[in-house]
Amino acid sequence: MQHIIEQSHTSILIALSDTEVGKVLLPSSAKWVDAITGEEIKLLKEFEGPNFKKETQSLQYANTINDLLPRFIRQDQWTASDGKIHDMIVMERLYILPIHHFDLEIRQHMIADFEAKMKELHDNDFVHGDFCRPTSYYNRNDCAWMYKNIVQTEKRLRLIDTGFSRYFARDNNVENFVKCRYEEQQEIPYFKKYYFEEK
Repeated sequence: MQHIIEQSHTSILIALSDTEVGKVLLPSSAKWVDAITGEEIKLLKEFEGPNFKKETQSLQYANTINDLLPRFIRQDQWTASDGKIHDMIVMERLYILPIHHFDLEIRQHMIADFEAKMKELHDNDFVHGDFCRPTSYYNRNDCAWMYKNIVQTEKRLRLIDTGFSRYFARDNNVENFVKCRYEEQQEIPYFKKYYFEEK
């Protein structure tokens, strides 16, 4: 039954069964280079991109708070067609529906549930950190990219992708955490407006 649902240069999403999906993080080949010297720039640790360990930890931590993110099931391995073996996070499989699948009254209940669960995550010092994919000032009004990590399922709104998530007990950086949480809290009303206006 295994088949690839989505693939990019950073990850592969694999349907393992009707109830399980696997996420493989691919090694990054991206490098930051100084525009003048052409030399590679080493980023500070707090700005490092997603990795298998951090994404797994974030998912497990969020699961102890509520069910907004997919349920973590296990760590596993996946063998690619070229024979390379990759670490894989196995989690609950979500079936995504378009937002306009539901009328406004149902969406109002779903957004209320989403806001309550986001507050619960924030109150427990967890920040998702990546509502938009990619997140950029330049695509703020580009609906093709907005809020790709908030998905509509049959029963509720859910979050996906913990690659840029943080929680204070692990990251232990007050200034960075407070800034990220504040920015995410400010993002929720923009998503709410988009969610109600989407036809």
